[in-house]
Amino acid sequence: MKRLFSLIFCLWPAITFCTPSEIHKGFIVGLSGDTIHGYIIYRTDIELQKKLTFLEDNGKENFYSPGDIISFFIEDKNKLFESVKLSDEGKDTIFFLRCIIKGRISLYVWQREGGNLYYLRKGGRLIELKNTPAEKVIGGLVYNSYKYEYVFALKSDVQNECPDLISMVDDVRFTTEALASFVKKYNSCIGTLEGVRTFSSKSRNLVAKTGITASFSYYPPITNLAHTFYWYGHGYGIGVVEEFSFPGFTDHFLLDLGIRPQWVEFAKSESEYRQKDLLILFPLTVNYELGKGKVKPFLFGVISPTLIHNYKDRWSPFFSFDLNYSAGIGVRYKNYKISTEINRDFYYSLALTYLFRQ
Repeated sequence: MKRLFSLIFCLWPAITFCTPSEIHKGFIVGLSGDTIHGYIIYRTDIELQKKLTFLEDNGKENFYSPGDIISFFIEDKNKLFESVKLSDEGKDTIFFLRCIIKGRISLYVWQREGGNLYYLRKGGRLIELKNTPAEKVIGGLVYNSYKYEYVFALKSDVQNECPDLISMVDDVRFTTEALASFVKKYNSCIGTLEGVRTFSSKSRNLVAKTGITASFSYYPPITNLAHTFYWYGHGYGIGVVEEFSFPGFTDHFLLDLGIRPQWVEFAKSESEYRQKDLLILFPLTVNYELGKGKVKPFLFGVISPTLIHNYKDRWSPFFSFDLNYSAGIGVRYKNYKISTEINRDFYYSLALTYLFRQ
């Protein structure tokens, strides 16, 4: 058993290689306004919104949370993050928000798994720009739509200072590039573009979450066509999973990679023979989420390369190989997922997964 779990922990870094850490030159600005140059550990923009790992030139490693510093800048990526206080689920929380335009009117993006939110900073005031999904019923048919709250927010803000921009607002799409272009025009309208800085609008559209999963499987009674034998069984397993999402590219598809040992036991009624197998599954799962609320139903398909070991009383290094595939449905609530699936051999599984917060 110890060898089995040693194998899992040795293989797991190979699964998480898809979101490697990068080291980039940059600097931080402290609360007193002092600038410290060094190196920034970078994986994704979403992770940087909550924590920063900074290496000073002398090699000292420091960790910063939003509010500990004013801002930080990644030089070769041209990305600026600033500490900004927002209301998150009813409470005030400080995040490192990525600044896209810095001027008399600044534009920030708050990247979330459910979609981006944008903010204009005008003086000491933050103006939220959002575009909430909605449904429209036309002729008895339901269509997906949006509420376009950001259009009304922009029109309301520009009508006094730059009424000439009102006619342009309807053509502004809810994307980083389109909003950045409009905010530059807004800055030009109220003054000049001198001193207005534009930062990178590109994001790494890959976010990884590590989780643990537990499963129970039931093998219903099955007979062959000649009715010469009859077998049934059950199994249970526990493993680790890495979930990959692609914010900014798709809000519906997710990809899971995992390692899950599973212990199964079969019984054949004629001979009363009981067979015990250890399966080591390497499931590759494609998920399609059907909603955007807190409770999200999803469909999924799985391909699982599987090592199979028939054991009795002691460990053996010999395994056979099989390729399993299955499909199922599930429900996701925050970081919890519960799902059920059916395999090609008509056995059923129930699984519970918890994904750790970033």
